[in-house]
Order: sequence, then C-alpha cells, then structure tokens
Amino acid sequence: MANKVEPAPNLPNVSRLDTDQIKNIVLAATRILIAHATRLNLALVLDGTERMTAPLMLASYATGDLPAATADNEGSIVYDTTTNTVKFSNGAVWANI
Repeated sequence: MANKVEPAPNLPNVSRLDTDQIKNIVLAATRILIAHATRLNLALVLDGTERMTAPLMLASYATGDLPAATADNEGSIVYDTTTNTVKFSNGAVWANI
C-alpha cells in the first residue's frame, strides 16, 4: 500500500527566496508529485493481466423499483431481484442481458 500523501505540506513562506529556499520548495513539490504518481500507478492497469479478485456486485432492485431507464441511466447495468436477471438501460427501457 502506498504511503499517505500529506494534504498540507510544509513549504517556506517568505517574501524573498534565496537559492536554498527555492531548492527546498522544488524538493518538497517533487516529493508530493512522486507520492501522487505512485498512488495513481497502483490504480492503473499495466499490461492487461490484472483481474478482479472478487465477484462484481451490481446494484439490486425489484422490478417495480428500477430507476427510470432515461438518458441519465443509459449504459447502466443492474440486477433485477424480481426476475433474477441482469438488465441494461439503453436510455429508453431496461432490457435483459
């Protein structure tokens, strides 16, 4: 697991910066960017070999409780507990997959 990224790093607050202060600011910013990049890299698929390690849990609804199959839900997938089927919204209706 990646290390926690500090939300408020300590950076110098001065009106005139000398070379050492600029170097310290650059080093602090670099550490922050590396920490964020490391966390992002852990979340990205690297070579296509990554697989889910647990079942995918879909949102479950009884048929009468399905949300409207409008454009807002187009492309959504849900599990219908009344019919025990997986449904897909095409933007107009919930269709069985």
